[in-house]
Amino acid sequence: MNKKVFIVRIITALALMIVLASPLLASGGEEGVTGGQLKEFAWKLANTGILFYLLFRFAVKPLVKAIKNKKSEVKETLEQARTAKEKAEEKYNEYQNRIANLDEEIKIIVETLKDEGEIEKKKIIETANKLAEEIVANAKSFAEVEIKKAKIELKNEAILLSVKLAEEIVKREIKEDDHERIVKEYIEKLGVRT
Repeated sequence: MNKKVFIVRIITALALMIVLASPLLASGGEEGVTGGQLKEFAWKLANTGILFYLLFRFAVKPLVKAIKNKKSEVKETLEQARTAKEKAEEKYNEYQNRIANLDEEIKIIVETLKDEGEIEKKKIIETANKLAEEIVANAKSFAEVEIKKAKIELKNEAILLSVKLAEEIVKREIKEDDHERIVKEYIEKLGVRT
């Protein structure tokens, strides 16, 4: 604060005290104002002036500073509230627009999901068809292998049966004389070779 303004305020305060003290001085009665009363009044006036000076010096400045700080806090809070209100209004308008377009968004989402479902369905069917083809191919290969095994087993059984049947026929048909004759022929063949 300016020094001149401060001095003017002090003088104004002292003048105000003198004016307010005039009725007090006038009520002195017949005797008038004595030197002691005037001295006492001067001391009271000085004490009051000092009190006002001290209050102004040490209480008013911090009080003004606190009020300025509070004022700036209130301004800042109001600014934040205004900003928050603007953001809330923007969000409100955005949500209003989204709600207005919600039916269209739902249709788009449903169509997208249907398309994705169809694609997934086709993939599953393709996979199932490939798997079925593999199963059929494996079954054919397995059947061919089993058929070959069965043919081999049938041949082996047919050979064994043929050998048994031939053996039985030979046992039945060949007599002791035939047997001796076959052995002799065999020995002769061996002898010719040597």
